[in-house]
Amino acid sequence: MSDVAASPAEQAACPPVGVERRASVRIAVRIPAAVSMGAKPDGQRHAATIKDISDTGVGLFAECRFPVETVLYIRGTESTEPPFVAEVVHNRADGDGWFHGCKILWKGDPRNHS
Repeated sequence: MSDVAASPAEQAACPPVGVERRASVRIAVRIPAAVSMGAKPDGQRHAATIKDISDTGVGLFAECRFPVETVLYIRGTESTEPPFVAEVVHNRADGDGWFHGCKILWKGDPRNHS
């Protein structure tokens, strides 16, 4: 083990474990959702659960795996919140399905975003 302390730049690059680095606060939720691939609600819908959400991202659990860079149209099935479109940034196996970390591209009706 070294007695040399990390420089301020090294400390900023690698914050301690458990320190949140996101620009906006995540809120843990459990919202049933319908997800389709693409920016519009066309095509096959997949059942999913929104596990966490922030102003800029969403954590999504689904039985199927959506590849990184896939654009998803996401609508809560028991919610009055507007739908949103997000891009898969990462995914990982999680129990009987897949957890997807997604960047929100826009919220609301996709017909307003040509």
